[in-house]
Amino acid sequence: MRSLDNIGEALKSIETALQNNDPEALIANTLEIDKAVDTLQRVDTELTGPGQLTIFLLFVFFSLLIMIFVLVTATLKSKLDKEKKGHERSVAFSRETVIAQEQERERIAMELHDSVAQDLLRLSLQTEMIETAAPEDRSRLFAEVTGGHRELIRQIRNICEDLIPPDFHRRGLPETLQNLCRKFEQRTGIECPVSVHGNIQPETLDSETQYHCFRIVQECLANIEKHAQATEAPVLVRLTDTGELLLFVSDDGKGFSPPDKDTCYELREQGHLGLWNIFERAAFLHASLTIDSEAGEGTTITLKIPGIQT
Repeated sequence: MRSLDNIGEALKSIETALQNNDPEALIANTLEIDKAVDTLQRVDTELTGPGQLTIFLLFVFFSLLIMIFVLVTATLKSKLDKEKKGHERSVAFSRETVIAQEQERERIAMELHDSVAQDLLRLSLQTEMIETAAPEDRSRLFAEVTGGHRELIRQIRNICEDLIPPDFHRRGLPETLQNLCRKFEQRTGIECPVSVHGNIQPETLDSETQYHCFRIVQECLANIEKHAQATEAPVLVRLTDTGELLLFVSDDGKGFSPPDKDTCYELREQGHLGLWNIFERAAFLHASLTIDSEAGEGTTITLKIPGIQT
């Protein structure tokens, strides 16, 4: 700053020397300006030297450290928030699962009472009647008791198959779904073809993912059997190249007005657990679930599970 002041004063002196026609003063002030310029050049060289470069590099280094710290902190916070939400969702799902299990036990008890227990009582009475029946009626009673035993065994097996999850390690999701749909078709008369696209091996999906997918399809088919009045219920499974597992369960039934998740919670409070159950299982898998349906246009339920390692 002093050199700049000196240059300013020298310029004023040069102007005065020119007005006064004073060559000596003119030369002296010109030399003073040269001296001030040399000083400014030396200062500029010192500022751009190694010392200034070191200061600049330190500034950049600490700036990067601060940026990295902020990014790491933000990432950790996001991860903790996600884990917290996942934990809360898991706890809520576990709590609701316990409630659902109790209600399912009650349903199974009623089903056993209304079907198996009643059939056993009827068979017991028919067996007692054989001893006192006329000879011409005994063959008929024997046939009825034998047929009743077979039907009773079939009912018990169906109940057990609904309760016991498949062996996913040995059979894999596609085969278990094909078996589920084949039995559904035999029981209801509703055509239930299964299409599988992509290389889905037993080791492609973990057992928990396969289990929830199986239960979702099972619940969808149960709803179709009870409410849809459908003649066809195809199931499509597709593993995309981007690692997204898609499940489609559709029907050509009467359709309905699809509820949102809040409405499903209201249905759950009223004891209708089907749709609430599939929404909760989808949330547990971090998957999206959509229901497309209109009156008279059938229904399509789509499950999308991202992040499948192929």
